[in-house]
Amino acid sequence: MSDELRIGFFNVRTTDKDAVLLYLLREVIPEKSSGLTIVFAATRHHVEYIMTLLKCADLNPVMIYGQMDMDSRKANLHAFRSGKSPILVVTDVAARGIDVPMIDNVIHHR
Repeated sequence: MSDELRIGFFNVRTTDKDAVLLYLLREVIPEKSSGLTIVFAATRHHVEYIMTLLKCADLNPVMIYGQMDMDSRKANLHAFRSGKSPILVVTDVAARGIDVPMIDNVIHHR
């Protein structure tokens, strides 16, 4: 385990989860790192909801979920790996097999 690894757990009301996610992505993470962030969501519908939320906040995310066609998955993964879109919103199942070294932040939005 790296000496630089930090783990945080926030227990928030369901009604506050979106606000906390935006706060983390806008205020906390930029101060700590300008690297890559993965946001895990439970279902494709949650991924699409979070994508809409983050786009409205001008955060430039991309997404991957299981039913997405392969060309879109590849394009979004490339945009994430290259840093063009530093936030990847993904379902747990779709994240299996994705190889992205040097991820700086992981958020589980449940």
